[in-house]
Amino acid sequence: MTTYNYNSELIKAMNEKLPNGTNLANTLIDMLYLGKEAVYRRLRGEVPFTLAEAAAISQKMGVSLDKLAGTNVDSNAIFDLNIIRHPPTAGRAPGARIRTRQTPPPACSTPPIPPRTA
Repeated sequence: MTTYNYNSELIKAMNEKLPNGTNLANTLIDMLYLGKEAVYRRLRGEVPFTLAEAAAISQKMGVSLDKLAGTNVDSNAIFDLNIIRHPPTAGRAPGARIRTRQTPPPACSTPPIPPRTA
């Protein structure tokens, strides 16, 4: 099994995404809500980035975790699902079904049972 330093590759990818003259440590302090020492420990490699931190970095900086992990992105299907929620119509309970036409109830296939006589 080979060892791969994902932390150093993540730091390298973040530096490539930043404009020249931008301090990576200050960017991470603001982005991850971590203290200065905590960020510098991660940048020095003493403490690895957590998965949640790496996901936030990926989302906010556009760093691909798939590329860092060496995943073959070409063989994956990528979906971007955008769900639109419409506000409920006045007088209708949220989640209530809207009927477009009236349909009769299905016919009963068995005859009704007559009432018992005493």
